[in-house]
Amino acid sequence: MVNFILLDTNIYRQLGIKFYSHIDYVSLKNYAYASGSELRISEVVFSEFYYHFIEVNINKPIKEIKNSISKLKEFRPFSDLNINIKEEDEISVKEFLKERLTKDSKVISPKNISTAELIDFLIKNKQEIKKDNTRDYLIWLTLIELAQNYPSDQIVLISNDRIFEENQYFLDFQKHNKIKNIKIFPSIASFLSEYSFKVDFLTNELILDKIPKAVIEDELKKDISSLPSNMSYFYYHEHREFVVEYFEILDYKVEEYYTFKDLDSGKPKFILHLKVPIKVIFEPEKKIAALNLYLSNVDKDYFYAETFDPDGRPIYNEDVLFLFEGELDIDNKDIIKLDFLDFFPDNYKYEKIRQHLTRTIK
Repeated sequence: MVNFILLDTNIYRQLGIKFYSHIDYVSLKNYAYASGSELRISEVVFSEFYYHFIEVNINKPIKEIKNSISKLKEFRPFSDLNINIKEEDEISVKEFLKERLTKDSKVISPKNISTAELIDFLIKNKQEIKKDNTRDYLIWLTLIELAQNYPSDQIVLISNDRIFEENQYFLDFQKHNKIKNIKIFPSIASFLSEYSFKVDFLTNELILDKIPKAVIEDELKKDISSLPSNMSYFYYHEHREFVVEYFEILDYKVEEYYTFKDLDSGKPKFILHLKVPIKVIFEPEKKIAALNLYLSNVDKDYFYAETFDPDGRPIYNEDVLFLFEGELDIDNKDIIKLDFLDFFPDNYKYEKIRQHLTRTIK
């Protein structure tokens, strides 16, 4: 049985702005409730995600709005333009985020930090991989204290950062202190697929046979104009219809799935993560001079692909995560229905960034 479950910052970011309503997060909460497990959040993760969220989703957009208003005021028709962003509204959003982060997860931090051990780790870490992993050390130390305080319980960290499974200092410390009750999972889905109830007949082959390809195409086309803003920061604040010149779903594969019993109906269901590579080519950008200026100054950060052809056509050639909810017929060993929930164009970008950083460090 799992007794304590913690999420890393990268998992919260993958869940999106409304992480608290993402089906995986809701399923994790339901699992914790049903199993008697407890969700926790490391103080490092809380602070890291909180300040990143506020800076990217609050401070930065407000600054851009104010700059835009200032520019518009230079023209006579807009000289009296004024949009008032109240300070109390900003505070309200920040308090809402704090409440959401701590509503289901108590904030915890390591109580005993050995200066000598911290220095020892930092020196060895710098010698081996030349990257500052202090935040990882503090998260790991939080896990260690939980594991030592509750030796008969399972401690789970869900993180797609491999340092917690590969760092030799971490591994040697756990072995030396005979700590065996810490488990690491790369995603909420991978954790739930192991700990949720098992359905033997549910296989990748059965799922793929039931995939409604037409639904995937329809849902993508409904919101296809959102893809350029995921491909390039040049379109981050653009709200317009893009003309599509080419569209293709290259293939798709089952990434992960987990089964559960619906708390309201009691019906056996499952959540499916489907990886869908797509290629979309849009019409050439009309503001070609602005695009060329942007591309000449852009600092490629591996989050935005920034893929344009020589004529300025935005090319979206990325993997998209599709979520489906299925209902099971246990007696007849079949999938009754498979309903589309949502799709996430930026889900796999975090993995690309992690892989890039790993290659750079090596």
